Formats: sequence, structure tokens, C-alpha cells
Amino acid sequence: NTGSQYAITLSDISGTLLANIGLDSNVVLNRISSTDTSGGYLYSDVNLLDAEIIVDGITIVRSSNKINDAISGVAIELKKSQNAGDTPVSITIKNDAVKVREAIDSFIKAYNDLVKFISDKTKTTSDGVRSIFSGDYTLMRLKTDLRLKVSGQVSTGALRFLSDIGIKTNQDGTLSISDGAKLDRLISTDVSQVESLFNSSDGIAVKLKEFINPFVQIGGVIDRRVNSGKEQIKQLDERIKSLNSLIDQRAEALRKQFAQLQSLYYAFTRQQTMIQQLTQILMP
Repeated sequence: NTGSQYAITLSDISGTLLANIGLDSNVVLNRISSTDTSGGYLYSDVNLLDAEIIVDGITIVRSSNKINDAISGVAIELKKSQNAGDTPVSITIKNDAVKVREAIDSFIKAYNDLVKFISDKTKTTSDGVRSIFSGDYTLMRLKTDLRLKVSGQVSTGALRFLSDIGIKTNQDGTLSISDGAKLDRLISTDVSQVESLFNSSDGIAVKLKEFINPFVQIGGVIDRRVNSGKEQIKQLDERIKSLNSLIDQRAEALRKQFAQLQSLYYAFTRQQTMIQQLTQILMP
């Protein structure tokens, strides 16, 4: 079924098309409704275009072949209609272990990328070279608290620590999988507990999100730091502009003084020459 929103309405704008194909007014007015066993004409009713599916004895009617609310967390797309005697379609729902493992791997990578970024930007090398945020208290606190969050205990569920699923915290603060076989086994046999470790009310992912939000949200810690930095840059630009103006004024004043001194020098030189000439005349 294509859904009622895809219904097509045809009109005979010439006034003779229906008659030409044998559908004169008498035929149209006396049309019969089609059934499962006999042909005929369907009366115009957009509801007849809706998709209908029966799930566990419950009839569900939707205007689209894509149904997302019949089974929680499952999207169903109807490909074709079934006849009354057809075998019912069975749907088997199971966890996608590969996707779950990929999600955990992505979580570890994203966390490690953040930790490495902070470490790189706050480090001071052995020869004293300081990174751009070396000594920055906010970033150093962020890195420390991140480590506390991922290594902390979850209050509910059979799995309380990341180490319970084969993930360890390294000395540099990054995460790594120490027992991949254990992680895969738990994903396959007890995925709900793995999910609880991350997504329960105080799960690892939930705690990290709640902790990081004040930093990354609009008007948060990082946003305020960025705005503060922009304001400092603006003030420095204005200060530089002001100093450049003072330098230009001073340079112009010095140029004028130099010009005056140069004029005096030329005047003194001419006077000296005249005095020498007079001296030669008066004292032959």
C-alpha cells in the first residue's frame, strides 16, 4: 500500500476522455465496488490507501509504509501486501553485538582524543618549552575530573566499573581495552548490564555528559573563556592602535625637529662661511 498521502487524482479536462474509453456517465454512476474476488471500481476514499498491519493481534493503520511505533525501538517498512492465506511474517529482534562494540570503541576513542588534546596543550617539555595552555587551571582540572568520572563506581547493576567489562585506565589518563574477549562476551550475553554501566542514572556516559555540559554549552566555561580571550584581543588591538598613533605623532614631531635643526645647521654653516670670507678680507 502506498499510503494516502501518495493518492493521485485524475480529472477529465477534455470532457470526452471517459466516454472514449467506455466509461460514460451511466457506467460511472452505476459502478460497483471491487472485492477480493471480483473486479470493479473503488469509491474515492483516501482511507483505503492507508497501510494496515496486524502485530500480535492488534491492527495498526498508518498513512505510510514506514511504521516506527508498532514495536518499541523497531522500525518496520512494509514492502508488499499479503493475502488472507499467506503465512504471517515473523520478526526476530536481537542485539547487534557489532554495533554495540563499535559504539564502545568510538566512546573510548573520543575520550582518548580529548585527554590527549588537553595533555598536549597543557604540557611543558623537559627543556622548558611551554604549550599554549601550560599551567591553565581550568584544563588541568578538566583532565583530572574526567579521569575520576571514568574510573568511578556506578551505583546500580552487576557491572560497576569499566574494568568489569575489560576496559582499563592507563597512566596517562587514556582508556584501553585490556580484555576484548570479556567485553565481547558480555555484549553478547548481558548487553543490558553493559548498557546500564554507561547509561544508568549515574552511568559512566551519563556522568561524563553531566560533567562536560557546563564546559561546552553556550555560555559555559569554555564559551566564557573564548569570549574573554576575544575581549582581551580587542583591548590589545585598541592598545596597539593607540600606541601606534602615539608613535606616529612622536615620529612626526621628531621629523619636524630634525628639519628645524637641519635648517639651523645650514644657516650656521652659511654664517661660518661668511665670517671666514670677511676675516680673509680684513686680515690679508
